Amino acid sequence: MLSYPQLIKLLLNRGIHHDEQVIALVERTRFVGGGELEPGQASDEVCGIPGADPGRVRLGRECLLPDDTYARLAETFRILADSSRAKIVHSLLRQELCTCDLAAITGLSEPAVSQHLRLLRALRLVKTRREGKKVFYSLDDAHVRVLLSVSLRHLTHEAGDPLARDRAPRPDSDERGAVGS
Repeated sequence: MLSYPQLIKLLLNRGIHHDEQVIALVERTRFVGGGELEPGQASDEVCGIPGADPGRVRLGRECLLPDDTYARLAETFRILADSSRAKIVHSLLRQELCTCDLAAITGLSEPAVSQHLRLLRALRLVKTRREGKKVFYSLDDAHVRVLLSVSLRHLTHEAGDPLARDRAPRPDSDERGAVGS
């Protein structure tokens, strides 16, 4: 069996630089546990027939969005990838909360919560409402609610959690969890 670095060394030693040659080699090679390769068997993740389907490639490229859209999407997921920010956003699914409420709920300091909220506001994931000296935070719109709800349902579904539907809010519910029209 070959390790991944060994395969790269083998490719370079044989002067294989063209896509067709790499596809042919990958077709004859299969990744197995631990990143090792077993020669002579095709991978389940690689097409059995080399060469891309021009029609599918054209359709796929036509469906692509501008690169800056993907950059903004990646930035949104990067911001939500922090577990503290995910807790904050999840806490805001059902009700608007001030910084001190969010700090008590998440177990973070108020300055830490404020910094997280600043990032979430910059991406328009949360919005503010001032009431006297207090500032309340809520999710910016239904899209954020749907994004988080669907993600939570996906996670609980993957885990086979039978109570998932009771804990994960429905995407079409309002802040209180009531189903809207």
